[in-house]
Amino acid sequence: LLTLIASVYLIYQLNDAPADDAGSSSAALEVLLETQAASTQAQRILAGDFGAEAGEVAAEDAFGEAADRLGEMATGDLAEEQKALLGDIRSVLGEIREGQPDLLALRGLNLELEALTSKFADSIYALQGELNIQREPVIMAHLERLRLLGSAMPVLVQGLRRGEPESDRRILDTEMELQQIVRGMQAGDPGLGITPVSEEIVGNAVAGLARRANQISDAARRSLTLASTIPSTRAAADRLDQLGVQFGATVTLTAPAVKAGLSAEEMRVYALLGGGIFIVLLMLWLWFRATGRSSRAQQLAEQNEDDQQAILRLLDELGNLADGDLTVQATVSQDITGAIADSINYAIEALRDLVE
Repeated sequence: LLTLIASVYLIYQLNDAPADDAGSSSAALEVLLETQAASTQAQRILAGDFGAEAGEVAAEDAFGEAADRLGEMATGDLAEEQKALLGDIRSVLGEIREGQPDLLALRGLNLELEALTSKFADSIYALQGELNIQREPVIMAHLERLRLLGSAMPVLVQGLRRGEPESDRRILDTEMELQQIVRGMQAGDPGLGITPVSEEIVGNAVAGLARRANQISDAARRSLTLASTIPSTRAAADRLDQLGVQFGATVTLTAPAVKAGLSAEEMRVYALLGGGIFIVLLMLWLWFRATGRSSRAQQLAEQNEDDQQAILRLLDELGNLADGDLTVQATVSQDITGAIADSINYAIEALRDLVE
């Protein structure tokens, strides 16, 4: 929309322009449009909001093509200020390109994490189906907590790429908690109320779960290393946005006054008004795009937080069960722990009947 508005405005001004000025304005308009195209694709690549990998590859190709065209453009028809801005644009494009390999590797890691966490969840479901595990309500609850931690990891890495606050700390916290629970199942953890799983068949399944957890931890830590370059790439992309706005202002202000019957003063007013509208619309577009991303991320974060609170509440209610208290009753609710709590209550009741 912004490109269309800017193009219509500039074409309107250039329509009756003298022949000796047309080349200069046409070259400047081409730089402006290519800069806007490169800036849009750079922000899309950093955001990573794609339904499929092919969408991101297409954005990377579009960015590369726009950057190549900007690098090859002749500057002879540009004003001095425009030449200087184009030099800055080319420099910033180089910085973004330097960060692209890490973004590409981070995308690969995110896909790897999605595959790993899917297999991790399958291992958890298999363990939850074991009869001996079903008799251990505390372990059942921790297994569900493990599944949530694993499924959160790709989302957190994606947030790291988008520059969401504290993503690196949340990744480390999630990875540490995941490892603590798995170690507790292998060797026991009084603090978590977990006794070690000792039966051979189930024990082998827990060992397999531990291997998956180690793979997830390794991928998560590699993502933190790769993400160290993202802030500079994001800063370069934001700088490209600003340079596009600055260049657009020079195109508007240096376009010839071609409207018959208008004075130079009137043309300056129209030029300033057009430039101001262009900048305001660009800022609104960026704001709406950022708001949409933040809203989606907030919804995911709130859902994950609700699930985590439900698991923690269930673990708290079952705290005395590890000491042999069979009067414990888990709360059956509509959230993610409802079905587990119902099964746990059934198991406790069966144990209570055996003791009596």
